[in-house]
Amino acid sequence: MLQEKTLTMLKKHNIGSQKIYIFVANEKQAVEYKHVIPKNFYHKIVIGELGLKNQRNFITKYFPINTNIVQMDDDITDIKQLDFANSKLSKKTKKPHKYYQTKSIENLNQFIKHSFIQCKSKDIFLWGVFPVNNPYFMNTNTTTDLRFIVGPFFGIINRKYKDRKDLLTTIDEKEDVERSIKYYIKDGGILRFNYISIETKYYRNPGGMQSEMKNRKVEALKSAQYLNKTYPQYTTLYLKKKSGFPEVKLKDKGKR
Repeated sequence: MLQEKTLTMLKKHNIGSQKIYIFVANEKQAVEYKHVIPKNFYHKIVIGELGLKNQRNFITKYFPINTNIVQMDDDITDIKQLDFANSKLSKKTKKPHKYYQTKSIENLNQFIKHSFIQCKSKDIFLWGVFPVNNPYFMNTNTTTDLRFIVGPFFGIINRKYKDRKDLLTTIDEKEDVERSIKYYIKDGGILRFNYISIETKYYRNPGGMQSEMKNRKVEALKSAQYLNKTYPQYTTLYLKKKSGFPEVKLKDKGKR
């Protein structure tokens, strides 16, 4: 799946293989990945740690200070952007018309570079994109208030260990919500590009957390309750989604 989806997508967008690190959980996985994935798809396979939060934390510890790190899941089929040329905006709300469309991003490498430049100019260390590829809810702006930075595709500027100890994630389910809150509290803002989205299937692709013998709805509820209890001023529990998965809605406190 990694080769067919994320790696093929990166190759399509001309992201050089020398920039791509694949993090696996153990030696067995490393051997399997090396056997299956052609070497021209990546630079290095790194044995990290088992579990999503552990692996995310390991990645930040692995790279040097001030490294620009983009983290991506293995099941992304494309990065999308609003198609401004072939769509109309409401003059009143500035929101997309219901027939608004998205298209494959024109220059992914340029967008990533631009994202980190914008972060540095605003003294922000976390950026992300709109969480779902639904043009009806997307818009043309870039925000720095407290909004959900979704886990399958985001960027961070790596900081000194003493400055990132309180940014490490502590939960597997909804670790991206926890990261969003922690970076916002520490930096006073997080950057989200609401005209860019990802094409993937949440909770549905095999492997990863889907392969663990756990009830993900139960685990998600535990994490949602933990986040609401730990950060009551920034969160609201939402339990009415059709999928049955509990969600955490974020409340901005007006830091920027």
